[in-house]
Amino acid sequence: MSMLTRLAVLLLATAALLAIPPGPAVAEEQVAVSLHAPFAISADPASVAAGSVNFQVSNDDLTIHNFRVIATDLAPDALPVDPMTNTVIEAQLNVVASTDDVPAGQSAKALADLPAGNYVLICNVPGHYSAGQRLGFQITGGPKLSGDVDGNGDVNAVDALLVLRFVAGLQSLPNMAVGDVNCDGFADATDALLILRHVAGLPVVLPEGCLAISTPVA
Repeated sequence: MSMLTRLAVLLLATAALLAIPPGPAVAEEQVAVSLHAPFAISADPASVAAGSVNFQVSNDDLTIHNFRVIATDLAPDALPVDPMTNTVIEAQLNVVASTDDVPAGQSAKALADLPAGNYVLICNVPGHYSAGQRLGFQITGGPKLSGDVDGNGDVNAVDALLVLRFVAGLQSLPNMAVGDVNCDGFADATDALLILRHVAGLPVVLPEGCLAISTPVA
């Protein structure tokens, strides 16, 4: 099979997959989250490996709560808060997973594909974050690779698919910088095509200063 044929096959396969939700490439990491009194949050385990993470959220309190997963290097108590609503300003942060409000005694789940890095778990019902309902959380893993959007240590057609689904508005892309392989500030269809060329073994020309695809990102 020629290089061009291989690229065409990858493009067609990716286009077909774009219309359907992708299944998990690896087993989900399970995290049990408890929202409880007095305005506290706990997670078990306190850290998991990069990849698909299923936060099983239980409201073990007598009042309503919700749940947010925020990708940030800020300290858990340093998130921006709107003084008028006494809630964390989510628009200024990278919220990668969330639930609706969870009534007392009820449960919910939040699924996300998370790369290695630092996160903060919070309840963002008015007043709850400021009262202390927040927790630092870590996703572990090896060095990030340019183009490895799902953070599994390998750059392949799935990474291009995730970028295309992001462009189509079908999912979030927590590892935006890693998906922006041509260094133009955006992860878009051009980046997906470049990743596919890399996977197919075709030449990939990137702007000066960009890391080669599959190169560890500092």
